[in-house]
Amino acid sequence: MTTDTLNILLQVTLVGLEPLEPSRAAIASVLIKLPTGGEEKPGTGCSGLAFASTLVNIGMFVWFVCQAF
Repeated sequence: MTTDTLNILLQVTLVGLEPLEPSRAAIASVLIKLPTGGEEKPGTGCSGLAFASTLVNIGMFVWFVCQAF
């Protein structure tokens, strides 16, 4: 695993995984720490966080998460 990949994984937190029937797909929801431009914390009025959801292939998603640990 590369340093860039590890840095990305440290900034993404899985919030939920909702499987879709009857396929091997799911909706993954994540909380993402946004870049701060080299500053210690986000600027005034910015939360520094984003919430996102995406359709994922469960088999590949589980493989990717397992590779992180």
